[in-house]
Amino acid sequence: MTLEEYFQILHRKIKGFSRTDQAALIEEISSHIESGESDPGLGDNLEQRREKLMTELGSPDEMAKSLKDLYQQDGLIDYLLVAIPLLLNTSLNLLLVDLIPRYSWADVRVVVLLHLLLIAVGVGRRSKLLSLFWLPRTAIQVLAVLALTQEYYLYQGIWGLVLLGLIYLFGRIVWKNRRDVLVVVYAFLPVIVGGLGLAVGFVPLFLAGAGTIDLSIRQAFSNFSGFLDLLNLAALAILFLARNRNLRWAVLAIYGLLLGSWMTQPRDLLVMWVILPLLVVLAGWGLEKSLNRKKGFTAL
Repeated sequence: MTLEEYFQILHRKIKGFSRTDQAALIEEISSHIESGESDPGLGDNLEQRREKLMTELGSPDEMAKSLKDLYQQDGLIDYLLVAIPLLLNTSLNLLLVDLIPRYSWADVRVVVLLHLLLIAVGVGRRSKLLSLFWLPRTAIQVLAVLALTQEYYLYQGIWGLVLLGLIYLFGRIVWKNRRDVLVVVYAFLPVIVGGLGLAVGFVPLFLAGAGTIDLSIRQAFSNFSGFLDLLNLAALAILFLARNRNLRWAVLAIYGLLLGSWMTQPRDLLVMWVILPLLVVLAGWGLEKSLNRKKGFTAL
């Protein structure tokens, strides 16, 4: 297959992109090939270098799939399946509080079942962003329920199996998208924050050293909770709908900062929930830029 034929097929495969994005992607790949053709480390002659480059790029079908996974988002519907449940979360919790005296089943299990439904929708739609939004939260929620109720629900058997299933599915989706650093960081941010939240409850070491910074952060979270909720939804909207990688990384940092805003108990080391997610995002962002430079690509 000649380069001209390769690009003709690839161009047809990425019709879902805008014309501007199509041109930018083709130009980036062309530049990458041109740089490789002049690299003596790839072969002794032009034919060897080009053959190695084509092997690295993969078939036009594989390249198109990689570009779609990297740059095209899961869409407005997937974002709404995140935003609407978040907006209704407080109302749902108040409803369950009213129902529990009459219906013993109207507890946190109802919330978990709703989240499981959203995960099933995400898997069915092959939406990594939707699935990875609800998977870690639900797994941590189930783990907290099992741990904080003196293993009451663990004796029912099913919840332990649900937790194992969620962990397996989370690991599978992350592994499948392991080459997309942004998706991997996005997936693990709730795990980091949720893990620290559980650690605070069970490891006394995490309770030591709370000070003025923690109190200031907690007060800011409390005083501006409504604004922060809207900011979180806005960040998620850009993360789901935007195509510019740098913009998505920037809002992912905001999203990470806000994940700890629900931690309002006294002595919580909120500075950990603020600084650690930010450091993880910045490290991931830097890693992606480094990998792109090595490949000769730049983010859109």
